[in-house]
Amino acid sequence: MDEDKNLWYIKKMDAVILTFGNEKGGSGKSTTAIQVAIGLLRLGYRVGSLDLDARQGTMTRFFANRFSTIQQQRIPLPSPTHFPLEPQAGDTTQDIEKKEPDFFLSALHEMKPHHDFIVIDTAGAHTFLGQLAHAHADIVITPLNDSAVDLDVIARRVAGDVDFIESVYTTMIKASQRDAKSMRNITPRWIVLRNRLVKNQDQLGNDLKNLAEKFHFELIHGIHENVKFRDLFSQGLSILDPLPTTELSDITARQDVRQLLRALDPVKLKGYRRKL
Repeated sequence: MDEDKNLWYIKKMDAVILTFGNEKGGSGKSTTAIQVAIGLLRLGYRVGSLDLDARQGTMTRFFANRFSTIQQQRIPLPSPTHFPLEPQAGDTTQDIEKKEPDFFLSALHEMKPHHDFIVIDTAGAHTFLGQLAHAHADIVITPLNDSAVDLDVIARRVAGDVDFIESVYTTMIKASQRDAKSMRNITPRWIVLRNRLVKNQDQLGNDLKNLAEKFHFELIHGIHENVKFRDLFSQGLSILDPLPTTELSDITARQDVRQLLRALDPVKLKGYRRKL
């Protein structure tokens, strides 16, 4: 039993870092990261979040809206400890790449002892902060839209060739895993989510299954397209918050997020917490 007598869990050192990454925008990355953060909170875990996509700032705006809803409506909504990290200014690339690790590592150092999970949302582009987040991840989660265009993030097929070659992003993931094995003696899990699922995509599904075996990632179904995510954004509400609805699409969306949480297996990672 921990010093917090209202919670029952197996204490394990430091937070588990979940990095949501995809160097292509529009894959539902921020939405998925937000829903996972709220889901872990509702399971009773202590959650921190880092927004590395300061230019877009989707995660930061969502939680700002959530705090406003809490204040205005006086309703208890679990919320993470949230930090947006702005890209650092400098005269040269070397100056920037010297500053950014300090800010990023300072945030992790402050948050890790006091949280069970840290959810990191990265930019939909190649950035130095994104590389840092992948290098320090325990689990990398890459949402993909269910299309051949988005498949290009993982692997590329040259016209006329039968086989795929790894993409720049996949090369970066592998390098991050090697670094983690060398420095931390772990190989981070890599999960690829098929977001916004489309019917009759058997060939795409087969290609992804083959690539999962080739590049050693776990392939799971992600979140279906649902306008409710956009509708709830202005209030900072999650599909897992108590909502007065019985629409089938909302039930499906909740199941999508719960399926993802089961795949992450937080109990195995951090033990049991009290459900809210």
